[in-house]
Amino acid sequence: MIEAIFYARFDQEQGPVVLHQSPSHSIVPPTNTPHDSTVTTGTPQQPILDFSAISAYIIPPQEFCDRLVSVVTNGYRVLGHPVCITDEKYPRNEFIFNFVLVIAETEDFEKYERLVRKLAELGREVESRDGWLSRDEEVCETAERAPVTNRMATLDMVDSHSSTASAPVSRSGSKDAESNSSASEEDDNSNAEAGEDGDEDASQRFSDLIASAAAKEQTKGFQNATDERGSRVSALIEMLMQDLNSYGECLIPIDSSTTLDTKLFPTLHAPPPVKPEHVPLPAVRPLSRLTDSSWDMTLMQILPYIDGINSVSQIAQLADADLKLTRIAIAHLVYYGAVILMDIFHFGAVYAPTDKIRRLLLDTKLLDECARFSRKGESGGKQERRPVSGEDRYRMVELYTNLKHGVALRSWMVENWSKLQDLDVRRLVTIGLVNGLLTRIHRYPVLMSSAASSNGATAMPSEAIQVTNTNGKDSGSKKKPKKEQGPMRTRDLRFAPYLDGLHSLDRICTDLQIPEKQALEELKRWSDVIIVHR
Repeated sequence: MIEAIFYARFDQEQGPVVLHQSPSHSIVPPTNTPHDSTVTTGTPQQPILDFSAISAYIIPPQEFCDRLVSVVTNGYRVLGHPVCITDEKYPRNEFIFNFVLVIAETEDFEKYERLVRKLAELGREVESRDGWLSRDEEVCETAERAPVTNRMATLDMVDSHSSTASAPVSRSGSKDAESNSSASEEDDNSNAEAGEDGDEDASQRFSDLIASAAAKEQTKGFQNATDERGSRVSALIEMLMQDLNSYGECLIPIDSSTTLDTKLFPTLHAPPPVKPEHVPLPAVRPLSRLTDSSWDMTLMQILPYIDGINSVSQIAQLADADLKLTRIAIAHLVYYGAVILMDIFHFGAVYAPTDKIRRLLLDTKLLDECARFSRKGESGGKQERRPVSGEDRYRMVELYTNLKHGVALRSWMVENWSKLQDLDVRRLVTIGLVNGLLTRIHRYPVLMSSAASSNGATAMPSEAIQVTNTNGKDSGSKKKPKKEQGPMRTRDLRFAPYLDGLHSLDRICTDLQIPEKQALEELKRWSDVIIVHR
């Protein structure tokens, strides 16, 4: 969410100054804003940051202009893109300005960077073409000295020296408003008549925001320079902030040939690598409702087989699609949040609670969601759901906390069989993994030989691991493996590339297309192989 937007410029007498800001007085207080054109209603709010502390970054020297600036201060991130236009018509032969956004420090700011650059390009374009920004300042300065009844007429007189331009129009205001006529020299004979014509012309040229502010001024009288004076730049930043915070997009005409059209797109991070043993779980059901005729052919081909049970390798086989293309297609679904990657579920797997398990004691809604999702035969319709009792909640916490390292899921089911009569174990584990309450403990076969060690098999992460030999017993001692008695059992050399400690047992079973039980039996023939649990 955008906390504030302001327009700053370098003044040859005062240095960096804030000319316009939204909300009113959110950046500088009214006593320090001689050019501020926001409307004051009630008690002015206190500035959310100290502009004097960051003014050197907002309006930097010419050498540091035309690049993105990001400053963190007082819990806010200030994003700007200062622009310097060099021309002899300006004082000191340069015009430096900056449209600046203020957001929370913790918010993802990547989606706002493109908006800041677009505002900088827009300001450079309209100012270089017809002096749109500098003429707006002339209007404000003239309005400070002009009577209230002649203010709108003065605006028309300034515009008559250049091409007529339509005012910014917000989504919340009149969208088709545009400049219809310029003030006539004959209207100068009567100030009252000019004021009436100016008021009528302003209602067509400006948004409802400007018109309402002008109406308040006529009844309340001109008080100080911080009141609304019909500035187009002020209207632009207010409309921009309202539309982006309300709709995430805006379409604001600047003049007859320029329009500000932008939209805030969420920043999506690159998906994790999709492995053949991963199981894509649909986050949207059915996935077919997301499709259209422009989707990739491979994606359309594999979509019916994404059910939360089939692995990526199985999906490619069932859909008769190339495995590499299938992985790329599923990576696109993960990128847009349509599916979630899970591990293969089987009853020989080991699961353990994470540190997030405490959320079950603090978040009753999460606990109820897990209890409902885990029930057998519950379709999810609200009319079919029975309420979750305190006994159900206690049972869910107990079942999750009973999962631990070294205990296979089938052993856990035997110990808690009486508590699982009306629950689907697959769904119970799945909802725990999705919410981060559980983690899967993988098994990695490691060949304890000099060749394997030189390939990096011993360079494993320094985390809690459990080591067992292929017979399932702890192998914590440093004794050398005993030599096999009798004839040498034949080893399946297909396992050799996977015994480096980097390939899990799930990956081995998926690539070799064998069940886990057979894989463990084959590994027993390798007397110098241990299995690391992590």
